[in-house]
Amino acid sequence: MLLANEAQQALGKRYLAAIRRTHFAAKNPTQQIFDGAPDHWKRLLCFHAGLKARHVTLSYAGLTQEERRSVIEALRSLMAFARTLPRFLSDNDCTLRSP
Repeated sequence: MLLANEAQQALGKRYLAAIRRTHFAAKNPTQQIFDGAPDHWKRLLCFHAGLKARHVTLSYAGLTQEERRSVIEALRSLMAFARTLPRFLSDNDCTLRSP
């Protein structure tokens, strides 16, 4: 039997909700990237992960565990590739220079 009045119960529920939001609502960065990506980026990511075209329309939660693992590996690979790119690309890079 609970000995708290309604005001105390409401206060307790607010505290519990705040605790849930701050401690148990950890966001999955891969899920946020995949779900928030535009279709043309998702298409690239799914292609690089070896997934089918139908996966572009799915959310991250709709993928199987193995498909999610493929997406994570594809993101890691693309991140490694991005580190090799120069920091600045100019329109002058269109002209060919002889070595």
